[in-house]
Amino acid sequence: MNVDGKGKVAPSAAIVQHLSPTRRRRDSRAFGTSNGHYDCAAPSKAIEFKNIQHEAGRPDAAAESGSTTLAECTRRLPREVVMSVSAKLQKYLARKQIRFEITEHQPTNDTMSTAEACHVSPDCLAKAVVVRSREGYLLAVLPASQRISLSRLQLALGQPYALATERELDRLFDDCVHGAVPPIGECYGLDVVTEASLFDPTDIYFEGGDHRTLVHMSQAQFSQLSDEARRAHFAAAFE
Repeated sequence: MNVDGKGKVAPSAAIVQHLSPTRRRRDSRAFGTSNGHYDCAAPSKAIEFKNIQHEAGRPDAAAESGSTTLAECTRRLPREVVMSVSAKLQKYLARKQIRFEITEHQPTNDTMSTAEACHVSPDCLAKAVVVRSREGYLLAVLPASQRISLSRLQLALGQPYALATERELDRLFDDCVHGAVPPIGECYGLDVVTEASLFDPTDIYFEGGDHRTLVHMSQAQFSQLSDEARRAHFAAAFE
């Protein structure tokens, strides 16, 4: 895999999936376009077919699309696209006026497989691990290329942690597919600690609520979402 300076390569044909001519014509009529784009908030920058760019915070984009809210915009998108990002995360990104893209891929079982399927460096793919202590839950965010070290986390934060159970994950992230935990804790009422090395890549990708799509945004946008998160070194290499 050839990775560029931004930690990603051009998407393959498997990632940018062409819709059938019938589907393109139907969607074009629905969105008022002629080229089969999913034309939501930024028509001039929309990515063709299954890649959807959503610029919720651009005033001129809202004017171009005739939409002023995320709810109005998502009503114009196919149902499978809207469902790929959790409802809580959608509202949070809109409130924060975050620009992001959504990219489909074949279903995967782990983040390293997701990085390979989407042709992105695992250093750019953020994953979330929920841990708990006597004080409550904590969302630990780190690159897919590394694993969480509970001993390093304890050393960094000064108290012991244990991994949350699957039942606890399902309860905390009740609008997500099982195991698809977005690395954005604030919209779920969770404190966050982020591995410091995750702020090095130019672009960041993460699961938004299922195992078939990735949310993509710039480092600047991701940092805006993580400005209140604690930063520490708690990740370790896979053995």
